[in-house]
Amino acid sequence: PRTVCNLTNLTVLSMSHNRIKHLTDWLHSLLPLQSLNVADNLLAELPLSLLRLTNLTYLNVEMNNFKDPPREVVVSGQKKIFRYLSMVKASEETHILDLSNLGLLHVPVLHCDRTNLTQLILDNNHLEALPTEVCRLVKLEKISVRDNKLT
Repeated sequence: PRTVCNLTNLTVLSMSHNRIKHLTDWLHSLLPLQSLNVADNLLAELPLSLLRLTNLTYLNVEMNNFKDPPREVVVSGQKKIFRYLSMVKASEETHILDLSNLGLLHVPVLHCDRTNLTQLILDNNHLEALPTEVCRLVKLEKISVRDNKLT
């Protein structure tokens, strides 16, 4: 689908029911895009470049096997997906990853490889445990897990 990146006036892009594994950063060149349908593919993650699509009003990512954002975020809809991606993007500069109020059932362990994080905030979710991978966050100064289901 990389060939569509030159179609800079595109407002609707439907690539559902394919075998697409990655939405790469070329997607950000489709700034006028208002509707993106990538349902029923092989996607495991959504790129942060989706945040550049400020005209996007419809996003269908159903029937994929997401690791990032986590499934519980994806099924909650576009607004929560974009909130999650925005928080991950912001953490690249602030080194604070705030994934509060997202309905998370588990901590996305792929973020545990981001050793520059100084704060991890996971308040008001449904977490029952913290993964051992959190120990990789060697610069972590603060962790907050208020209002979860930790035992």
